[in-house]
Amino acid sequence: MKEFSPKFAVASTILVALAWLAIDYFRAFNTYNRFKENANSPLLELTPIDRKEQRFLDEVRKSWVALNPDEDFDGLMPFCEMNGMERSVEGLAKLLTYEIPPFSYWNHEKNLREVSRAGALSAVETRSIDGRLYYGEGVLFIRTRKDIVEYYEDTDQGVWFTFYGRVDE
Repeated sequence: MKEFSPKFAVASTILVALAWLAIDYFRAFNTYNRFKENANSPLLELTPIDRKEQRFLDEVRKSWVALNPDEDFDGLMPFCEMNGMERSVEGLAKLLTYEIPPFSYWNHEKNLREVSRAGALSAVETRSIDGRLYYGEGVLFIRTRKDIVEYYEDTDQGVWFTFYGRVDE
């Protein structure tokens, strides 16, 4: 009976370890991509508030009805904090327009952080008729329907949120 050489044993062990690492990375890659796909990131496209949008927003705030007059909005702020973004309109804009990057083969910590963000984004429900988030200094709005606008504003008390509805008379 022929004996195995130590070189063969070492080479076999190394091949088994490499195969195990390849399988582990393949599973991590697939899991990461599944989370990324479920996140549908970015949820919305960031659009700066220009003159046209500012006129629209002024009209909304002046003549549309506040359906929930100036309620403190905490709903998505924990998602912002959990994902390393500040509890502000800017943080909310970053969260809702964040795009999960591709899987990193070399940075395990980055992959864990991004899977966490993807999980958070998959739990966020946003509706927009045009897929856009309109953002200006300390203010953002989303056109939820033709007659409904979600409005967010930074204040000294935190982020305030109002649903505005157009009431045709």
